[in-house]
Amino acid sequence: MGVGYREMEERDKIYVPVVESFCRYKSPLRYDDLVTVDTSLAEMSATRMSFDYEVSANGKTAAVGRTKHAFINCKGKPIPAPSHVLKAFS
Repeated sequence: MGVGYREMEERDKIYVPVVESFCRYKSPLRYDDLVTVDTSLAEMSATRMSFDYEVSANGKTAAVGRTKHAFINCKGKPIPAPSHVLKAFS
């Protein structure tokens, strides 16, 4: 999306930790399976964002999930997402 996470940390002093996660397993995976992870932005607000995930292999969905992230400063306090981040995900 044109926004590097390391750059946000180093230049902007903005961090985006996972604050919640969910996973539902649907079918097993085996060692050596070629796995695909599809990720999409599910929600975006001024201070949080969520991503949906689908893990698949061999033509079957193996798992679905979601993570929620908060924008925080170096002191761990919630902050608004920078405008360039909001723009990149809009």
